[in-house]
Amino acid sequence: MTPKTQREKYISSLATSLRPITNNQLEYAKKHCFYHYAVRNGNHLHCSECCHDWHSNTSNKTIVCPNCGRRLKIKHSQKRTFHFSSYLCVTSKLKEFQVFRYFLVDKSFYIKKSVNYYVNEVAQFWCDETGKTTIFARNRKMFAYYSNCPWNFFKPMTLKKIAKYDTRYDIYPSATIVKSVLPILKRNGFSSRLCGMNPNEYCNIILTSPRHETLLKAKQYSAFRYFSTDNIERYWSSLKIALRNNYIIKDAQLWRDLIDSLQYCGADIHNAVFVCPIDLKKTHDLWCARANKIRQRRIEEERLKRAKENEYKFIQSKGKYFDITFNSQNIYVSVLSSIAEYMEEGKCMHHCVFSNEYFAKSDTLVLSAKDKENNRLATIEISLSTFKILQCRAAFNKEPKDKAKIERLIKRNINLFKTA
Repeated sequence: MTPKTQREKYISSLATSLRPITNNQLEYAKKHCFYHYAVRNGNHLHCSECCHDWHSNTSNKTIVCPNCGRRLKIKHSQKRTFHFSSYLCVTSKLKEFQVFRYFLVDKSFYIKKSVNYYVNEVAQFWCDETGKTTIFARNRKMFAYYSNCPWNFFKPMTLKKIAKYDTRYDIYPSATIVKSVLPILKRNGFSSRLCGMNPNEYCNIILTSPRHETLLKAKQYSAFRYFSTDNIERYWSSLKIALRNNYIIKDAQLWRDLIDSLQYCGADIHNAVFVCPIDLKKTHDLWCARANKIRQRRIEEERLKRAKENEYKFIQSKGKYFDITFNSQNIYVSVLSSIAEYMEEGKCMHHCVFSNEYFAKSDTLVLSAKDKENNRLATIEISLSTFKILQCRAAFNKEPKDKAKIERLIKRNINLFKTA
């Protein structure tokens, strides 16, 4: 795309003054952009950095190359050639802009032959003091992450207009070299650690969001990174409590779940006792369990409310069977005659007779078998069309110990249901 505005033309002219990558920067990329391997083939090891090969019987996961002195990770493979790709970001200030230059670094390793590196600049992000970013980049294919060669190196970098959800130019480098930064970035807490974020995204956030700037200056790195993609407004009042008490949030995702659980349980999320726990994981698990219990209770109440709306229809269709009871020896069988009884049966027996709304089925009837001490033995479902037993389940949907006796007892008394 051709630069049209005054800003775009100005940046385009400044881009011509940028120097190519230096040898020192390339050496930094070689060291930090790739894993360093010793390829094992039998007892033979081959260094991916200097092509040296030697014999070793070590069973360790790492080893030091006797030639170049580099610590290497042992990789078992029968391959002879290896190709790796990674990104290097070099950022520096130029006039009133912070410039982020992205280089694609390709590494080709041939066992016993050579190690070759190829470096190509693929994108430039020009960010001003307000956080506004202009992008110059090479053309990139749609679905570029699934391609072996995602960039078009036959054409120069051109101005790009990026749509909101276009992720083709979201580049996450393996290493970043910070040469110089704008004074406003230093003032806003710029740190070379970047919190594991994309460099231009990192700078854009601290230039446009005062709250993220506050987190960064307070060394709340986990919270800074996590809330860069989440809604910080919702949790800001609790974050201020943590900041006021010098509490460092080590796992922001776990902490956010804790705040959500506290809020759901009606606890005070402005109280440092809750917001700044000594053992975050233990406190998180405790309040999540409480929230789940409340959530489950509300779901059951909602189900019961919905079920009671159908209770009249349930009584009309099955009320004639409610008085049927029979027993033999130590087994007593009766019909579940209300929605509340269905709920109690499902809760005590730990199965789905209530949650799956068996009371709403028009052609089945549910019975409960108990012993003399009123202990529940089984829940039985019979068909009202064929008057056959459809299922007989004990607690946790297991098979009852006295299943045969219970089924025989019901079959002997099945005429009570036929004549009702």
